[in-house]
Amino acid sequence: MASFDIESLFTNLPLQETIDICCNELFKTNNFVNGINKSEFKRLMCLATQENLFMFNNSYYYYYYYYY
Repeated sequence: MASFDIESLFTNLPLQETIDICCNELFKTNNFVNGINKSEFKRLMCLATQENLFMFNNSYYYYYYYYY
């Protein structure tokens, strides 16, 4: 995943809602997709979007998004 929006990254997306929609649509007709169930997929989506380490202008930044 790549983002060029350093100022706000994912802050403009309703992340939890987006993950829920993806999970519900993907697993609408099947319990498993490529050997992964819905709860595993949701956990992977959270890992991919909650905590991000990136480098900009030779400085490392850590971005953490917390779901309430």
